[in-house]
Amino acid sequence: MVDHDLARHEAGHATVAAALGIPVLYIQISREPVGAVIDHPTDANEVKREDLDARFAGEALTPLEYSEAGLALIADEVTVYLGGLAGESVSQTPAAFSATRAADDLAKVFRLIAKYTEHLPEDDRDARVRDYFQERQGAAWNLIVTHCKTHFILADVMVNGHDLSKNEITDMIRNMGEMPVPK
Repeated sequence: MVDHDLARHEAGHATVAAALGIPVLYIQISREPVGAVIDHPTDANEVKREDLDARFAGEALTPLEYSEAGLALIADEVTVYLGGLAGESVSQTPAAFSATRAADDLAKVFRLIAKYTEHLPEDDRDARVRDYFQERQGAAWNLIVTHCKTHFILADVMVNGHDLSKNEITDMIRNMGEMPVPK
């Protein structure tokens, strides 16, 4: 039997990814490494990131333009990371989650955000990081609440130690009817 909070956490990542149209390849919960593995558009995003970095290095973008373009580029990725915490918190009153899982996900989130905000003046940077984090956290929470039926079904299946394949996840999403099935 798997910890309910862990199942809700991984289901949160998967639910948010699916709601954003990002295919979930599988969720592994029965053995290490535990995690929801999503289909990142890595190649396309990497090319966009490299182009953005080159334009900034060539001074074709101001620090603010670079920051805003970069933050827009990573928005879905950050929201999916925060989906785990939202998924874990949705059934808790007050909101609660594993400090270890939170530390891992938040470290990834803030590394991504830092890359695109480190060139801003400190006062602007602090405000932008805070606002961006709250925006993405709100987006993750809203997606979990909107698709809570799918989220809880995924979590309930995993509580029994059942890993989920892409086909199983796709079938559950289709059967719930709460959102389109990611391609």
